[in-house]
Amino acid sequence: MGDAARVRRVLRAGADPERADAEGATPLYQASVSGKADSARQLLAAGART
Repeated sequence: MGDAARVRRVLRAGADPERADAEGATPLYQASVSGKADSARQLLAAGART
C-alpha cells in the first residue's frame, strides 16, 4: 500500500490531519518535506492548515 492510500485510510478512520508528532511536525509538513504531493493534497482536503 502506498503512502497516499495509508493517509486516505487513516483520515477516513478519523485521524486528525493537524496532530503534530513529538517534535511538533504536522502530517502536512512531513508529507511536504518528503515530496509526497498526493498525501499533502489529501491532508489539505481533510482540513490541514498551511
